[in-house]
Formats: sequence, structure tokens, C-alpha cells
Amino acid sequence: MSGYSGTPLPKKLGIREGHRVAAVAAPRRLAEILVPWPSGAQLEGVDEVTGLASAEGRFDVILLFAGAGAGADDAASPDDAASPDDAASPDDAASPDDAASPDDGLADAIAGVSDRLEVDGGLWVAWAKMKSPLFSGLKDSHVREAGLRVGLVDNKVCALDDDWSGLRFVFRREDRARVRAERGEGTP
Repeated sequence: MSGYSGTPLPKKLGIREGHRVAAVAAPRRLAEILVPWPSGAQLEGVDEVTGLASAEGRFDVILLFAGAGAGADDAASPDDAASPDDAASPDDAASPDDAASPDDGLADAIAGVSDRLEVDGGLWVAWAKMKSPLFSGLKDSHVREAGLRVGLVDNKVCALDDDWSGLRFVFRREDRARVRAERGEGTP
């Protein structure tokens, strides 16, 4: 889907000819929205972050889908909607101390996949939009905070489709030489 700009999604995401792309916990329809696919680019899908660790080499672009809607086929069906009988009583409410943050584990996931990212590559973290039936409470502010916490910087945002938004993270320019050295890589 190109959205209002008319720019094809692969171009928005920085996917170019010959790039190696990983999609983590992506919806099954991802290939339908990534058109036109650049010649020679390779898309590798994995179900979870740990699956990426077994992949050989690094990726030019990584798409990490986060939140409860990650890995979902499409929008939730009407049958999935809660009925009024399912409503919790005030006695069932958890205290604020008991509530899990919508980004619990997201910083760890970002750190895990960023290790597989080329130093000059882009890591897109996608979350379900508030208007989507897949919305899990995860918002752009949670995603940004999690990425910054692991030492990346966000530099672009875009709508992937009607259900998903994405925020792109990269290694800071001043950190790239250090990251290359830590990985035992030479300069480009």
C-alpha cells in the first residue's frame, strides 16, 4: 500500500535492489503490501526475535512487528469482539502497580534484532494503530522510548497500511565506528 503519498511501501522503508530484509512476527499479508518488490531483494520471515538469531549474516532492513497484533493475519473478526457480559467488574480491576506496560520486553526485542542489523541499516518497529482492531495499547511513544533505551535513534515514521504504523531506528552516526569495531568489522 502506498498511502496518500503514492510512494511504494518498499521505497518508504528503504528497501532497495539486492537488500536483505527480515520480517519478525509479521502479519501473513505483509508480502501483499510490500509491492513493488525491488529486484534481487530477499525477504526472510521469522516468527519471533529468537528465530532471527539463527539467521546467517546481517540484514539491511529489519521489520519488527510489536504488540498483541503482531503475527496476526488481518484485522480481528467481529467474532473476536468482547461481549457486554465479558466486562470486568470494578472489583476485578488491577492496581496500577500490577499493570504491565504495553512495551514490556520491547526494548529487549529491539536490542536482540539490532544485533542482526547492518551498521548502516534501518530497523522498523511496527505497532498496530489505535483505530485498528489489532491495537494492543502500544503507542509510538512507547516504541520510541524502547528504541532510545537501547542506544538507537529514530529518524522516520510511516504508515505501513491501515492497521500498522512504523518507526525507523538507526545506529547513531557517532556510534557506527564503535559498533563496527565491537563486531570486528572494518570501515565501509
